[in-house]
This record gives sequence, structure tokens and C-alpha cells, in this order.
Amino acid sequence: MIGELMRNEADIGGTALFFTSDRVDIIDYISMTTPTRSKFVFREPKLSYVTNVFTLPFDDNVWASTIALVILMWLVLFIILKWEWAKKKHLQEPEPHTAPELHDSSSSTSIQTLEDLLKSRLQVGVDDTVFNRFYFPNSTEPIRRAIYLQKVKPLGKKENFMTMEEGVRKMREGLFAFHMETGPGYKLVGEIFRESEKCGLKEIQYLQVSDPWLAIQKNSSYKEFLKIG
Repeated sequence: MIGELMRNEADIGGTALFFTSDRVDIIDYISMTTPTRSKFVFREPKLSYVTNVFTLPFDDNVWASTIALVILMWLVLFIILKWEWAKKKHLQEPEPHTAPELHDSSSSTSIQTLEDLLKSRLQVGVDDTVFNRFYFPNSTEPIRRAIYLQKVKPLGKKENFMTMEEGVRKMREGLFAFHMETGPGYKLVGEIFRESEKCGLKEIQYLQVSDPWLAIQKNSSYKEFLKIG
């Protein structure tokens, strides 16, 4: 399309384009049709998947007090046993106690940033589009670069670029973050997900680009008319 604009074979580019430095000298951008966003979207994993749920109810002071209490109880029990053995009495074993049941019912909110996503055990997939193929390999920011090298295209393993339908279906299965354009992506989510499965979806921004704009020939005589129109 850009080639046709450069060769004066077309007046207006019908597909919105991202801003890149190599395009500025050969085409003119005139307007943005509608905002678009591409993000990592994933279902919140269960709390037990990302942390030890048995340590969550108490802070450090409570755990320190609990440990101190257990040590004190053992000391008292030891003294009692010594006293009873001295009197040659038989110690009856205490009845076993049933441990209280703990249920993992709250979802985790620990994955909030790209760094959290990188450190998590979530697998990652990316919608196989031209702009994702361009921006992911060329990202230089350390966290984004690490996500690409470790999760999107790990050395010696299959790359995780895939169709949107495949990515959304894997996202529904859980423990999977899929980078997709949210407009068509959520349309597919509406068709594939159950209503109860949509509530736990979370988003994390990855791309650091402006919204795409429409383009026309460089120095086109239609430029002002199209801008106003």
C-alpha cells in the first residue's frame, strides 16, 4: 500500500498505519479513525498457583508469636513429661486433632505489570500480525525484551505467534496470557467464553506506540481537504 502511494498509484491508504521513522519522509499521515489497543489479556490464576495460601492470613508478627508459643508449649510439655515419668506414671497419647480445612476461593491479583508477567509461570502467546512481528523482536526495553526472548520466542523452542482464535481458546483454558488487539479479541472472547469466565480477565499494556493513522501521498493536493473532511 505504501508503495502504491509512493508511485502515485493511489491517493489514500485505506488501512491505518503505525508511525515509524522510515515512513515519515515518504507518506503523510492525516487522521486517526478510531483508537485501537493491543494488550496482553489473561485470566487471573488461582491464588494457590502464585503463592502459598497457608501463609497469607497472618503477617510476620503473628507468625513469630505463633512460633514462640509453640516453643513454649513444648518446654512446658517436656517439664510435665519429666515430672510424670519421675512418678512412674504412664502417659496416655493425646487424641489426634483434625486440621481445619482451607479452601482456595480467591483469585490472585499479583500479576499487575509486565515484570510480574515475566516472573510468573503463565505461558505467553502473541497474535500473528505484521505489526506484532515487527515490534516484539525490535523491542529494546529490558523487561519487554526479556518477555520476547524467554516467553514469546525462547531459544530452541517453538515460537508462540499464533492465530487469534487459537490464542483466545488457550487463554480460556487458563494460565496463559495472549497479546491481541482488544477490539476483535474481545469479540471472539464473547463468542467462546462463558459469562462466568469473563469476570477474571486482566490486561497489561505491552506496545509503546501511538494509535495508527490513515496515510496519503506525500504532499498530496488532497491533504487539507481530507484533514478537514
